[in-house]
Amino acid sequence: DWKQFLAHTMPPFRRLAEALRAERHARQRGVTAPSRCTSSPGRNVPCPCGSGRKFKHCCGARHGGR
Repeated sequence: DWKQFLAHTMPPFRRLAEALRAERHARQRGVTAPSRCTSSPGRNVPCPCGSGRKFKHCCGARHGGR
């Protein structure tokens, strides 16, 4: 049923649209994405990606730690 399909697919599309709007707005203001560090920081320090999370729970988890 198309109503179930829309109910299931619209929330992710709305989040995607909002993320794209925010990115476009940031580019218009001249804000760039945070730079990625090539060396691994300590596991208990804030992640260099700017998420505010600890490295071990953010980018460190995605890359298998150090």
